[in-house]
Amino acid sequence: MKNVGEFIRPSKLKIDANESLSEAFSKMLSNGITSAPVFQDGKFAGILTFRAVLRGFTTYANAKVKNFLEEFVPKLKPDDGLVRAAKLMYESSLSILPVYYEGQLAGFVNAGDVIGEFFNEGIFEGVKASDIFTKAVTLTTNDTLGKALHIMREMNIKQIPVVDSSRKLQGIITLEGLIEKYFIHATPKRELFTLKGQEPEAKSMFEIKLIDLMEEAKTIQYNESITSIKQDIITLKSFVVVKEKRVEGIIATKNVLAFILSASEEKKLISISGMPELSDFDREIIIDRIEKFYEKIDKLLEEKPELNIRFKEYRTSGMRKKHEISARIVSGKYNLQAKTSDWNLLTALEEALDVLIKQLRTEKERK
Repeated sequence: MKNVGEFIRPSKLKIDANESLSEAFSKMLSNGITSAPVFQDGKFAGILTFRAVLRGFTTYANAKVKNFLEEFVPKLKPDDGLVRAAKLMYESSLSILPVYYEGQLAGFVNAGDVIGEFFNEGIFEGVKASDIFTKAVTLTTNDTLGKALHIMREMNIKQIPVVDSSRKLQGIITLEGLIEKYFIHATPKRELFTLKGQEPEAKSMFEIKLIDLMEEAKTIQYNESITSIKQDIITLKSFVVVKEKRVEGIIATKNVLAFILSASEEKKLISISGMPELSDFDREIIIDRIEKFYEKIDKLLEEKPELNIRFKEYRTSGMRKKHEISARIVSGKYNLQAKTSDWNLLTALEEALDVLIKQLRTEKERK
């Protein structure tokens, strides 16, 4: 199989760190991309994704891009294999990663190219939608925009299928769609995308019913071959999996990357986002703790689990920062979550993982 070096290309779009979020998101939507590299004074500074609006409880349209960068941006080398690229993209939830050669930025590799090469290698032959989907969180047409944004923020997801009382698909709510409609044209200081907005316009917006907001969803049948939607998957489109018109789950880029990893030598499906800046020593401790925890749950579960860890710094006291950890296990019939916080990052992580393992053992006994 080819190496990363054969897929290096310049970024389709470059964002300046001092641009406003609304300007940057408008460019990303126009170019049909979900992750864009950001540069400050000509130097690569990080990656911007649409999830940036979910990171804070208040996000203004005129906020500077530099305050919303993804800090955990793995680096690739030209001789890295595509399995490693898929692993780092899965772990970081980024669809584009920088490639460095002899300490210099050589360009970027995007998830579409990586996934496309695995299709060419035949890894998806005989694979059905039912083999790779994740059980979807759903909402009804009578639910509100406020509820949809709350779920997106808490679960770190970008799309939610909308169903009727029989769980039949009616449409879908996407973060990109909401940003295009309500954010990039927002009055600079209007408190949109906040769960604490006090302005009448923001309050009324959050009460809008989803029936007035949902888009038409791309669908795939439960037993349909993944190769039938190859081109859409390569362009990083998401699909709702349906069976007899009822929603069974969703297939997003992360599901495709997870399948690639499970079918290759990289078996740990660990996703990490929002990790704060740490020393190499401290980062190794955190990563090692997460990987050992994964090995423990992997032994407890029959199906290969996904472990999602999200870090957030959300309060300061002098020079101190408080850390919030959101942890989630997804595997077959299990979908468990835990959220903890502490002034010490490792303590917060340990507490979240302890809660998760207790939940898992309780659920296994119950089932």
